[in-house]
Amino acid sequence: MKTRNSFDPEKLSLLRVDVVSGAIDNPLEIKYEDVKQTKVELGFSAGFNLEQKKAKVELEIRVSTTFEKEPQAHGRFRIAYLFGVDNLEELVEIKKDKSIQVSENLGLALANISYSTARGILFSRFQATAFRNFILPIISPKAILESGMEESAPE
Repeated sequence: MKTRNSFDPEKLSLLRVDVVSGAIDNPLEIKYEDVKQTKVELGFSAGFNLEQKKAKVELEIRVSTTFEKEPQAHGRFRIAYLFGVDNLEELVEIKKDKSIQVSENLGLALANISYSTARGILFSRFQATAFRNFILPIISPKAILESGMEESAPE
């Protein structure tokens, strides 16, 4: 890694977004007007290919209603993102044990873009369900990274 401050958002491009899996359990007994609170769980992982200058991010989001009794509504989505990073070699360092140290700014940008894009995807998918009024909350990109970022060395 040449310098930790070499992150330039203009050298980052979102190449592809895929909803790998998605499911909504929406019991008829639940009226969307009754949903006052939801529980959100996140999972985040990232991998990097230095030769191709690409980063792959997977974001898993689980949403559920918080009623005290059954039935509950649930939503589960796994969304994959492929990014091009023109200066990736400047932003990651492969350690002796093959683990990768990623520039904090790159990690934060990947988390922020992925999560924000997921917000729009979920908003669209949740229409006509118990979650129709739910919008994925704004949170710190650091919290997204801390939700389970697993880094893998390029193959």
